[in-house]
Amino acid sequence: MVSLILVGPTLVMGWFLTSHAQTSPSGGFQGGVVLATGLVLIYLAGEFQVFRRISPADVTDAVGAVGAAGFAAVGLTAVAMGLPYLSNYLPLGSTPGAVSSSGTIALISFFVGIEVAAAFILIVSELLDQTLLFRQESP
Repeated sequence: MVSLILVGPTLVMGWFLTSHAQTSPSGGFQGGVVLATGLVLIYLAGEFQVFRRISPADVTDAVGAVGAAGFAAVGLTAVAMGLPYLSNYLPLGSTPGAVSSSGTIALISFFVGIEVAAAFILIVSELLDQTLLFRQESP
C-alpha cells in the first residue's frame, strides 16, 4: 500500500527534477530515473499486470525514440542555425533561475528525462520477463 501511495509523489518529483535542471543540481538523467522508479513502485506493490498494462514495450520504446529524436533535433537545429551542436539558440528569459530563462537547457533535460525513463522501464520490464520465464521453466 505504501508503494502505491508513493507513486504520485515520485512521478511529481521526477518531473520537477527533469524540468528544473538549470535551477537545481539535477537533470534529465536523474529525473528520468526517478520517473521510472515511480512506475516500478507499481510493480513493487505487487501489481505486475498493472505495470505491464501501463508500460507496454512497444509504447515505451516509441516514447524513448521520441526522447532521443527530440534531443537530436535540439542539437541539429543549432547546427542548422550555424551554431555548434547543442548550443543555446533560444532567448533567455528575464527572470534568473526560472524555467523560461534557461534557453535550450530545459528542452534538452526534458528529452533526456523522457529517454532515460523509457530506457529504465524497458530494462526493468525485460528483467521481470526473464525472471518470470525462468520461474516457469524451473522444476
